[in-house]
Amino acid sequence: MELVINRVPLYPGRVNLAPVSGNVYDLTRADQPTQAGTPVNAALLNAIYGFDNVETTFQRNGNILQRDPNTGAQILTHFNSDGSIIETFSQGSAPALVKTTTFGADGSISEVLG
Repeated sequence: MELVINRVPLYPGRVNLAPVSGNVYDLTRADQPTQAGTPVNAALLNAIYGFDNVETTFQRNGNILQRDPNTGAQILTHFNSDGSIIETFSQGSAPALVKTTTFGADGSISEVLG
């Protein structure tokens, strides 16, 4: 599990082309990121599908804490008395993501980020 951070380039789409031979070039990014962002790799994609290393703790107060010991990322799930659920996803000093799930009397489900 890992909190995914967007790459923030100073020059979006800028690349360097270095000739190798004939019509063959090596392409490298030259966008000068102010924030590198999370690399997209097999570990990230496996985590998205739930195949990652997570320790789950059921707390006495009813909360559920899921924590990845490799990345320090965690999700704290809190069940409110009104039936709604608040999930807080955090990792290190990055801003936490909060999702609130509410179940309507008509059977509808509302999920709000923020």
